[in-house]
Amino acid sequence: MMESFRVEAWRKSRFLPPNWRLTNSRNINWRLTVAVLLALVAASVQLPAQTSFGTIVGNVTDESGAAIPRVALTITNEATSATRSVTTSDAGTYTVPSLPPGSYKIQAELKGFHEEIQTGIKLDVNQTLRVDLALKVGEVTQSVEVNGIAATLQTDSSTLATTVDNAKVVELPLNGRSFTQLTVLVPGAVGTGAPGYQTSGTAVSVSGLRSENNNYTLDGVNNNESFFKSYGVQPSIDSIQEFKVQTNITSAEFGTGAGANVNVVTKSGTNEFHGDAFEFHRDNHLTTQDYFSAQADLAKPIFRQNQFGGTFGGPIHKNSTFFFTSYEADRFSQGSSALSIVPTAAELSGNMT
Repeated sequence: MMESFRVEAWRKSRFLPPNWRLTNSRNINWRLTVAVLLALVAASVQLPAQTSFGTIVGNVTDESGAAIPRVALTITNEATSATRSVTTSDAGTYTVPSLPPGSYKIQAELKGFHEEIQTGIKLDVNQTLRVDLALKVGEVTQSVEVNGIAATLQTDSSTLATTVDNAKVVELPLNGRSFTQLTVLVPGAVGTGAPGYQTSGTAVSVSGLRSENNNYTLDGVNNNESFFKSYGVQPSIDSIQEFKVQTNITSAEFGTGAGANVNVVTKSGTNEFHGDAFEFHRDNHLTTQDYFSAQADLAKPIFRQNQFGGTFGGPIHKNSTFFFTSYEADRFSQGSSALSIVPTAAELSGNMT
């Protein structure tokens, strides 16, 4: 009965031609399920591009400053060798959006000019970076290579932001190893302590706004805890590439919070295998005796903490497919001593004199 009902329902669908025949509804249902799943996966892949990816823009001119149209540009990620190709407009401008943060190389070619190559171009999370190129007249077989670019004034975005790079994330000492503790490095930021449900980290008030007004994203995905209005997932410090705190005038994609936007990007695989292992250890031998325990001639309270884990990433297929994974665990136990007033035997019997 159920099978015939399915056949009739599909046959009466207004989306199918009158002479269409359904031979196997189970097969159709299986194919439809797979198609829906693939569509959902494809959609989820595109979501992070809205908040964590960056953009490189610029002008291409000749030695006199005149714009050069139709210049072929190749932008290469120096870690993964992923490339993007664009051509300058009639006004000599170019825009390359949706680039993961990292180090890039830009190569410009046009017949009648030297090839221009710039390497070591660092693109931060959600940054709009301007890289202007000046081509010199000459044979295309000759090239001019520039390693790295000088820091320039941000002219393509009005957002005020502070980027905390990987060196600060990994090397600065953190009791609890939470990236949220580093948000106090931002000008105008004041730590307000960990939310009630979190065991580590700190919420932060930026520019006088409440910490509940902040918006947190992780690799472009919403990372907010809705009930207490604070951060949700705290990735391992060693797995973070960098993060940016945008303090005001953030763009429309961050419109869910009136306060600062904290945009975290994790590491990814590259063409080279890379990783690390770590352990942070504390125990009774590394702590002093508690004052009250010493007064009561008690043993030192138990204190043991081990935070350990590691990261590992690399290529599955060079220049195209990569992997990265991280793990961190926290084992913590702590004893405490307390002094209390104990009633005497007379008081317990009701004699309060």
